[in-house]
Amino acid sequence: MRAGRASRRLPAEIARLTDRLLDFVVLAFAAWTVVYHLFLVLDLGAVAAAAAGAAAAVPSAWLAFRDASDALSDPGPEPARAVRPWPWRRVLAVLAVYTVAAAGVAAIFASDRLGWWTVWSLLAATAAVALALAAARATGRIALDPVEETGPPRRLEGWAETVVVLAWAVALATLSLFLVRPAADDTYYGRQASWIAEHGELPLRDVLFSDEVFQAIIYPPVSSIEALVGTAGHLTGLAVPDLLFFLLTPLASALSVLAMLRVLRRWAVPLVGLSLSVALLFLLMTAQGSRTFGNLFIGRIWEGKIVFI
Repeated sequence: MRAGRASRRLPAEIARLTDRLLDFVVLAFAAWTVVYHLFLVLDLGAVAAAAAGAAAAVPSAWLAFRDASDALSDPGPEPARAVRPWPWRRVLAVLAVYTVAAAGVAAIFASDRLGWWTVWSLLAATAAVALALAAARATGRIALDPVEETGPPRRLEGWAETVVVLAWAVALATLSLFLVRPAADDTYYGRQASWIAEHGELPLRDVLFSDEVFQAIIYPPVSSIEALVGTAGHLTGLAVPDLLFFLLTPLASALSVLAMLRVLRRWAVPLVGLSLSVALLFLLMTAQGSRTFGNLFIGRIWEGKIVFI
């Protein structure tokens, strides 16, 4: 009896652990992004940034896994607490601040003469307001639409759904290793990471046509994933193409399956395994351009923007 009960609980425990793994990845990468921007401006180099990023991963892991043991015991949903919603005037004021900050960020890309502190301040302000809005929406302080409460995320009820999810994660990770999807953007992304790996520095200016002589082609260089790959290459001695195509690509492909699983469970979608399979097949069939499986999916998932899509 106990063995049967434990076998039924294991799929739910796997789902909770994958949720916490995703939390850790997102938190650790967010912390690295902050570290990258600070060390880029302060010109402290990739090695120092790596040390700071590793230190930031510790509290990220604590935040992600701190209640894992309690969660696995399934204490049930917490009792609802009364939350006083924000008045509409405050909501409109916050939205106005966000709009102004977002407009300022958009204007940055029309000018290459702004100082980095101006750029960073606008980006940070926009992100902070977006986080405030998301937190207020999640806690019920802002109700933008009459969405019914769906309750706690749906569990993986049996081994069949669990096997389907894990099989998709392994299959996509493997398939991503054999896809060839040429992209002109990779000339910049790959070169950016390779330059960091070779020099151990975080460039603020152009490294495609010069060694930081010209203004950067993409300014400000806000993307931090290339810096992470380049820093890893500098520390390990591994070639950047190997890190991009044989490590980041299958890892991101597998994590994308877990992320989609989490969305379906959060929405309480029935037949999770079937719904996940249909969604993934749809994404794989987006083969415009070079006619490669998953054009905006695993076909080019080594690019940071595709990871977030």
